[in-house]
Amino acid sequence: MRRFANITAVEFQEHRAQIDQSEARKAYADPVNHLTRILASARNYQTATLDLLAKGQPDLMMVYFQGIDETSHRFAHMMPPKMAMVSDEDYRKFHGVVEAFYHYQDQLVGELLAKADPNTLVVVLSDHGFKNGPGRPTTDPPYIEGKPGMWHRLYGIFMLAGPGVQPGQIDTVSLLDLAPTLLAAAGLPASEQMPGRILDEAFRPEAVKDLNRDRVASYDVLGLPGESASPESSAADAEMIANLRSLGYIAGAGGPEEGSPSAAGGGGGELSGDTVTYHSNLAALHLKSKNYPQAQAEVEAALKLVPDYLPALMTQASLYQAEKQPAKALEVYRHLLETGKAERGVISSLADLYIKAERIDEGIAYLEGLRRQRPGQAEIALALGKLWDAKKDSARAEALYREALQADPGESEPASRLFEILKTRGEQSTLLPVVTRGLELNENSVGHHNLLG
Repeated sequence: MRRFANITAVEFQEHRAQIDQSEARKAYADPVNHLTRILASARNYQTATLDLLAKGQPDLMMVYFQGIDETSHRFAHMMPPKMAMVSDEDYRKFHGVVEAFYHYQDQLVGELLAKADPNTLVVVLSDHGFKNGPGRPTTDPPYIEGKPGMWHRLYGIFMLAGPGVQPGQIDTVSLLDLAPTLLAAAGLPASEQMPGRILDEAFRPEAVKDLNRDRVASYDVLGLPGESASPESSAADAEMIANLRSLGYIAGAGGPEEGSPSAAGGGGGELSGDTVTYHSNLAALHLKSKNYPQAQAEVEAALKLVPDYLPALMTQASLYQAEKQPAKALEVYRHLLETGKAERGVISSLADLYIKAERIDEGIAYLEGLRRQRPGQAEIALALGKLWDAKKDSARAEALYREALQADPGESEPASRLFEILKTRGEQSTLLPVVTRGLELNENSVGHHNLLG
């Protein structure tokens, strides 16, 4: 622990003793005990992976390390420079945890690479990044219920190494590009249901020709019928949920530290099974686990407490999409817009759904009507641009992206999409004034900095 936190052996034992004096799930609220669990988890996954490699490397091996995300959620507010919400004592003890864990994670990856076959294609991937330095939120630490996402950065990490890989940098990679690329590299076809592309630019020219470009209709038929959860999986789910509480994704134990801005008024404490956040977040978890009946039950429980609760309705829309009921998902989005409860991003998501449902013309007609009702709204122009982009009408898409930027010059998504159109004509440098203006309005915009790069 001394590698990560500035504590003594006596302090460590005092913190560990708390576990015997309370329920194990409450121990997550203590920073030392939480860090101990994070380290134990990383070591367990590393040991298991090295053991599997020693028994014979498979054609495909994936390992997930959660430690960087967990330490960031628990300690990012304690990193330099010191934030007002952090006590001098906590800063002294924990200011180096996140950076130390990055070094440790690098060590773990190195150990895996040393044991892997030298001809292995290696991918390192994170689905998001984390805010640090002066860009961090100043009101709440990153593990307070409902706040973790505020600390996320849009961009994560993608690295590829191995035979046939072209050294150098490539443009931004979507998570959706990973499955088609890895399948192609393994000589397997991607599915028509996979919207991502093969990252040809990541490979040398002679290796590109060997990538499998076939497509099959679907891989769904290869799945096995659903089975009831075993007691072991139920226990694992309970452990996962307890950990998510400690990171602020679910209400309950592991809430605010005493003295933090959100601790006033009795924050933290026992898990409440009757909070709308609790049911809404559990619905999202069940949706991710493809337990659709339970996800629907939790959505209904959340909406019973707070009708038209936005996160629950968004999960309901995603649930309808997963169950291949796009019409019902569209109804949810339209309901949010018509009742005026839609938050930023819903209109753009509605356009994405029309594209997925292959109802682009219907989407254009609906959004054009909305555009007449709400002229000058940047997100509507962006959404319409995405729909015309999907119809391969780049001229109309370009005009709409420019309209969105005129309405809100600080928006990065229309600038990014406009960049892709201009790049096909070799005119991306003409976007420089737009990007510069965006950074003048928001110097912390990751999207604009990425475009400027």
